[in-house]
Amino acid sequence: MDVDAADDDDDTVDAKEDDPNEVPQQSILLDAWHFMDRLSLKQTPLRSAFFKALREAIFIPDKNDLAKVKAVMAARGDSDVFEYYLDTWPTYMQARVRRVIPSPNVFLPRLLQLNEVFSDLLGFDHNLNKEFRNMVKHVRSGCLSDPPDLQMYYRTGTDADKLPIYRCSRGTSSVESIHQKLSSFFPFLASPELADALLAEKRHRINSRAAVRNLGVYNCHHCDQYLTDIHSRQE
Repeated sequence: MDVDAADDDDDTVDAKEDDPNEVPQQSILLDAWHFMDRLSLKQTPLRSAFFKALREAIFIPDKNDLAKVKAVMAARGDSDVFEYYLDTWPTYMQARVRRVIPSPNVFLPRLLQLNEVFSDLLGFDHNLNKEFRNMVKHVRSGCLSDPPDLQMYYRTGTDADKLPIYRCSRGTSSVESIHQKLSSFFPFLASPELADALLAEKRHRINSRAAVRNLGVYNCHHCDQYLTDIHSRQE
């Protein structure tokens, strides 16, 4: 076979590069909550302080969002509440302040510094040290860091103080309870046909509400798809 001739076969190279069936490279990220849950610490006075520090090592809040929330709460005379919110990070803050999980070169030093401070204080045993080393490997390989070209938040509305409300698409917490809801929806000893019909109805209702909440679909206040489609055609 003429190697030079094969190398000059431009048609073969172009066909490979322009292949419409080629699957783009994909990656699976580790969920931050499950990452934190890997460390099974004993109940000690420092346990909550450690997980608070771990949360702060993982997530970096948006400075502009923080400044807006701080200004609103200061105008209401709730500066002390703002400091408390910074410490506990309740749902109010989660919905108004976007956070980023940084790249490994930023994330890894923060995690290692956390280990230096707490490992001796908490008395990490062999198993905890082993698990922490595994966590370091995940961070170093970028398994938790937000992809730089992917937006993790989208705006869903505005509150009474004109602060934007965000919904985060990072993680799986919002769908964790769906299995329990589905399994409890149909009656005991239902036939396979009835169980399948009831589960399909429940899934449809969940997806309909999610479409209203996340996609801006008009809220018809019912789950009759036929009537919903009629309204959509009239718009």
